[in-house]
Amino acid sequence: MPPEKLAAMIVGMYATPQATLCDAQSCLDAADLSAWDRVQLLRASGGALLCLGRFSEAASAYEQAAGLAGGNLHLEALCRINLGTALGHCSRLSQSFAEHRAGIALAGFQSGLAALALLNIGILLYGMQAFDLSLGFQRAALRLPAAPAIHSGAALYAGRALGFLGQSDEALQWLGDAAMKARACRATFMELDARSELALLRAKLGQPADQLAECLSVIQESRRLGMKPVESRTLSAYGHVLHLAGHHELAAEVGEAALAHDNAQPAGILTRRVHGWLAQALAARGLFEQAYRSAAAVAELAEGLERSADVRSYTTQAHALLARLPAHIASDQAAGHVPGDFQIALASGGALRLSAKDLQILRGVARGLTNGDIAAELEISPNTVRNRLSQVYLKIKVHDRAAATAWALRMGVLQ
Repeated sequence: MPPEKLAAMIVGMYATPQATLCDAQSCLDAADLSAWDRVQLLRASGGALLCLGRFSEAASAYEQAAGLAGGNLHLEALCRINLGTALGHCSRLSQSFAEHRAGIALAGFQSGLAALALLNIGILLYGMQAFDLSLGFQRAALRLPAAPAIHSGAALYAGRALGFLGQSDEALQWLGDAAMKARACRATFMELDARSELALLRAKLGQPADQLAECLSVIQESRRLGMKPVESRTLSAYGHVLHLAGHHELAAEVGEAALAHDNAQPAGILTRRVHGWLAQALAARGLFEQAYRSAAAVAELAEGLERSADVRSYTTQAHALLARLPAHIASDQAAGHVPGDFQIALASGGALRLSAKDLQILRGVARGLTNGDIAAELEISPNTVRNRLSQVYLKIKVHDRAAATAWALRMGVLQ
């Protein structure tokens, strides 16, 4: 199967998940696929299914991919980490942590895949309301060299956690950085998520009416792309902004719609968020009995988390893992690392590093763009693209665009 087509699907799962899923599943029906092609198509399907909120199906796709990836340690590690993420969204927490830990063990801490695992563990901790611990994992992920989409996700959830911890100024910076990184690498799912969270935080800080149009824009775009988790979260944000703007009746209607959508986050954090502001909106309308029910739902969900043995076990294991991270990851100093760089360990003990610009050019090649197309997109000259691409070829030891695309797929650079 042409590597360019596989690369387009891997890139497309965060931008056009419905179309990517259709393409990947159509290709999976072919009888003459190699094991390598089948793994990549299953990965593309799994990523698209996650963006569409179909978590059980995503877990099944990743489980098949992991089973076929044995013998390629890097690819198996990537599939195990992906599987851990899907299992976490299915509330299978002990299995999720085991898969993430196995992926880290296979990849090692010098790989960008470790950053992906730390990001995903942090997302699940955020859903458990362990905001301080979640923030620790996201900051660790950001200190590791990794693909821009991974850093975008880590910045997004760092911003979310900081918002809950009351550190609004820092949260705004992280969320703005997440939106910018996601836009640059065409990770539409994360860009829309960051825009939604930014709108809500800005509304809380004043002038909520100014954020209503942004919320509606994100809802419409996520609905058009079939990104149900983003739509769910943004419906909640929109209702909250309506309440802050004084439109309590409409806010209550949107809140009910958001509750009906809640498959966006493990452990029901969206439900808790909606009930939190919905209780205030109902009370402002004088509907005190309904407001009491919403407030009671918040307390019940929080108590359920505290009682959950699975949640306690997960957070205990997460604390232990964070304490065992290498010093250069756990430290506030990320020596020698430029955000956006991609680095992998080599068997010789050295490391291969691609700059953020190298990655942008390599992704353009993987999408089938010409040097002229890439130059126009990055606002640099075609000669610069050609020269930098030649240097990339030397670094990764390939001789043409097809081989470079295959290398990018194998190394997870297109995540």
